[in-house]
Amino acid sequence: MEKRIYLFQLTIPSVQKLITASRKSHDLWAGSFIISNILKETVKSLENQVEFIFPHEDLLEDTQEKISNVPNKILFTIKASKNEVKELGQNLEKTIKEKLKSLANNIPFNIKNGSKELMEYQLENFINIVWGAIPLEDDYIGSLRKLDKHIAYKKSSILPNKRFIESYKLIDLEKENPFVEGLSFEQIYEYFIDKEIKEPHFVKGAYRCTLCGDRIILEADGNDYKGDGFWKDLWKKEEKIFSTGERLCGVCLAKRTYKIESFPSVSEIATTTLKLFLKDYPRIIDEIINIIKSTGKEEKYFSKTPQTVPKLKKDEQDRLEKLLNLDGEYLIPQVWETDEEKPEIARKLTDVYKKLNKFPSESFAILLMDGDSMGAKLRLLDDIKEQKDLSKKLSEFTQKVKEIVEDENYGKFIYAGGDDVLALLPIEFSLKCANEIQEAFKEELKDIEAKIKHKIQDEEKADIKYSFTMSGGLLFAYHKLPLNYVLTKVREFEQKAKNSGKNKIHFGYIKHSLAYSESSFSWDKYEIFEKILKICDEIPNTFITQSYELFIELESSNNEMNEKLFKSLLKKKIKEEKVEEIIETFKKLDGNFNNPLKLINILKIAKYINKQKVIEK
Repeated sequence: MEKRIYLFQLTIPSVQKLITASRKSHDLWAGSFIISNILKETVKSLENQVEFIFPHEDLLEDTQEKISNVPNKILFTIKASKNEVKELGQNLEKTIKEKLKSLANNIPFNIKNGSKELMEYQLENFINIVWGAIPLEDDYIGSLRKLDKHIAYKKSSILPNKRFIESYKLIDLEKENPFVEGLSFEQIYEYFIDKEIKEPHFVKGAYRCTLCGDRIILEADGNDYKGDGFWKDLWKKEEKIFSTGERLCGVCLAKRTYKIESFPSVSEIATTTLKLFLKDYPRIIDEIINIIKSTGKEEKYFSKTPQTVPKLKKDEQDRLEKLLNLDGEYLIPQVWETDEEKPEIARKLTDVYKKLNKFPSESFAILLMDGDSMGAKLRLLDDIKEQKDLSKKLSEFTQKVKEIVEDENYGKFIYAGGDDVLALLPIEFSLKCANEIQEAFKEELKDIEAKIKHKIQDEEKADIKYSFTMSGGLLFAYHKLPLNYVLTKVREFEQKAKNSGKNKIHFGYIKHSLAYSESSFSWDKYEIFEKILKICDEIPNTFITQSYELFIELESSNNEMNEKLFKSLLKKKIKEEKVEEIIETFKKLDGNFNNPLKLINILKIAKYINKQKVIEK
């Protein structure tokens, strides 16, 4: 059969649900890393057969490195016959499913009651793998559009299979059965549960996974439909891994136990800056360690291996050696206040922090960033070489993101797939980190940007739409808030940044009480916000409260009137010589006082950030 060049795309459209279904930071990391690494391992075998477009082949190296940097969309060209292309797609799909299924072999607990078979089934079938190929024509962009439409049609054609209920095949509807003929699916379902299920624990009375809510739990059976015999034992023996009440499906159990030691908790992220501060106070470290050891439960609070804290320099590791086996959660007094047996630990820790006049942050930052209008830019790179150049630049950007997050800002990188970035950071370094990422993005892609703008006749349009910029959401969240809720909110923040003009950061905080504030500014105003951080502590909280109540009642967009009111209130609270400086700084940030509530929210967020600082002055 004749061979020709095909444009081939493989994508996994359901990855976000896997990432969002997270209660612990490890779930978040593992959900992203597992898919990225399996895709990387799978397509790496094609290196000598195909020409990769996205991702660049540079990213296919180091499959054991613990970072997620391959996006869930693979695009390449291959010279083959139609049958060979079809066979390739089927083999790739089969390989990915086999690798997912094999995760059931890595569970460090003994599972029985048919649970391994159930786990393998759930792992093999929890994602959709969509692939397609079309002959590559002279018009590369035209071919790419045809392929995108083909893939979109295949995605939309994926329908729930009514032959399966909660991951289990109950009835083959194609098989003739006199009893069920003419009945509705719901009637068939009811009949088979009541009359025909030979192993009722598969469906009847079984709990859905407490993490994802999509699949049934492992280790349930007809005599123990909650799986109590298995899960309650794990809650006691593995309390650092499982929370009381958790009952997981095979997919979520695979995430939870995948390279267990690989990722720090959000509490560890939150308290990193306190640990960094304490490196110069060895006696205080000893005092804190002894306070926690006084509980008599050293095994519960101290790991046998050091915590995977955000990256520390060698001298920092040496000086923090005694603290590295203690998760940052146990440095937070409020955590001990909820333990009825050990409230005195909270008091003793608080006394230590009072002596230092430094306290651990109870909140962490989650950063989500994405390139603006990347689809529009891609359509102007109208040949494979140009798109490969972009792919290589994005590969290099990914490596820089990891350095910026982990080496320079003490955060933990979760993924950077092309132009997407997700990371956890100490609040103290988070906004600086976000700004450095978007600067690196612009710098890395400036040559590609020049090529694109050269093709645009309308210079103004070129400057706005075809500049390589990023928008982001940055959320400061209390460390005990549900992580899936925090993820949902930061995605909302990112979308608000994009919807309000792009090239922005939308940021804010959510406290333990769920009180929150949010606002945004464009990246060219970053240094102005840095100045607000320096002067905001001179402004008392009473000003924020009173001005917020005033402006929310007025609902005024009169720039001149709002500025006068703002200035008048300030004069009552601070020295007059500082008022003009503050007013001018706010005007530089937003241009005017048409939206005073936005400025007040910016001030609230700035004061919140300063309150979390331990190292920076």
